[in-house]
Amino acid sequence: MKIVPSVLLLLALAAAAAQAAPAPSPGLEGWRALISDYAQAPDFLLAVDKASQRLSAFEHKSPLSKIAEYDCTTGQNHGDKLAQGDMKTPEGVYFVVSHISSGLDYALYGNEAYPLNYPNPVDRLRRKTGGGIWIHGKGVSLLPFDSNGCVGMNNQDLAAFKGRLAVGRPVLLALDIAHNTQSDAEKSKIADELAAKVEGWAEAWSGRSADFFAFYNPEAYSLAQGLRFSAFRGQKEALFKSLPWIRTTVSDIHALEGPGYWVTWFNQRYLAPNLRSSGTRRLYWQADATGELRIVGMEWLQNLRTPPLYAEIGARAEIGAGLAPALPVLSDASGAAPGYVPGASSGDASGATSPLAMAPPPPAPAAPAAPAGPTVKDATQNSEDGARAFIQRWREAWLRMDEAAYSACYAEQAVQDTRRGRAAIAAHKKKLWAAAQPLRLELSEMRLEFSGSGLKAVMRQEYKDSKNYTDYGLKTLYLEFDQGWRIRREEWSALKEQGL
Repeated sequence: MKIVPSVLLLLALAAAAAQAAPAPSPGLEGWRALISDYAQAPDFLLAVDKASQRLSAFEHKSPLSKIAEYDCTTGQNHGDKLAQGDMKTPEGVYFVVSHISSGLDYALYGNEAYPLNYPNPVDRLRRKTGGGIWIHGKGVSLLPFDSNGCVGMNNQDLAAFKGRLAVGRPVLLALDIAHNTQSDAEKSKIADELAAKVEGWAEAWSGRSADFFAFYNPEAYSLAQGLRFSAFRGQKEALFKSLPWIRTTVSDIHALEGPGYWVTWFNQRYLAPNLRSSGTRRLYWQADATGELRIVGMEWLQNLRTPPLYAEIGARAEIGAGLAPALPVLSDASGAAPGYVPGASSGDASGATSPLAMAPPPPAPAAPAAPAGPTVKDATQNSEDGARAFIQRWREAWLRMDEAAYSACYAEQAVQDTRRGRAAIAAHKKKLWAAAQPLRLELSEMRLEFSGSGLKAVMRQEYKDSKNYTDYGLKTLYLEFDQGWRIRREEWSALKEQGL
């Protein structure tokens, strides 16, 4: 495992950034970001300068260049967002979660909105609270520092990003933005080393090696993910012992610096005897006491690919091109092997068959029989992986209006709002289906944590039906395992006021 970067390198980077950073805004404190060109820079990036109330779009076509700039508005109060209700816009690296184009309050949010993944894992590590941070339009005149914490834009300006600002695109929010039009040697060196770390992480995973765990900061990871690192490690070690082989490959690695951390994201393909999956992985890195960057948080987006992957197979290398048609964005908070999505293809969304799927690795050489221990079934079904797959089946049963399959997802004495018992829950859903057909049910930013003898799954849920009813909020499922996962309690909290 490579040790990257050193304390001296981090100090050099900080000094270089300080020299190139914009002049401090009088009376304001916050993160002053420097956007530079290097090989792993994003293909497309939105950057919000809170001090000047300007939003810029950058495109990476060697070099990374600014292609557009617009007026915007941010939080009514200055500074980085720390707590729910502080009316501040967060500072850091974020990613687009979804696109909302109906059911919005026109005066507040205009024609459309793009929710972001605040709080990200580093925000949770720093114990920040709140949510509902969007980039959205405005149905009234744009005024500076006029939002609850979101980024507001004129409707016509936001519409210019149609087809380009897709799920998974990075957005940088900072007090000040500086743009270095030249290649940045220091950032390039760190980004190169992070790319090497990502490849080493994937190799250690494929090798079922104990070195895999050395890439993580256990204490920080536990806080950021809401999951004990010891539980994550135990689950992984059980899989390593049970599976005869694992193949994890990564491609199209990108990297971006945030305030005190880096984010890498890339295409990931996973293949093992028990499942195969592909999507976008994000790894959040912070320097430990020795100066070495280690993983403190992760996010997983099932079936999502970055555009460069599609350029390789001849599809249009354009934002939004080639995205899988179904996008439950299920965050892999545990970092375990991505859960199998029933009916999903292991090939590219374009229809091309994955070379990985066509040519699995050769069987491992015969080895002496191992002592009795966890089986693949034990390690996957009764685990976070199995829980994610179960939640996907629950979602699909809801969308199909399959009463039997939906009802089977609940424990006999389950509680859902004011309804108690599986029969009452199923009857209520059947009544709703008779009135309107569900059209969209998107789940994003899923976090799993231990709760009593089961698991607690917290996620953002966006819903739309055939009568144009929409809602958006937090869904919490409390799961128990008894010959399979079941929902024993379900809670819903609408997010009506955004930017809280």
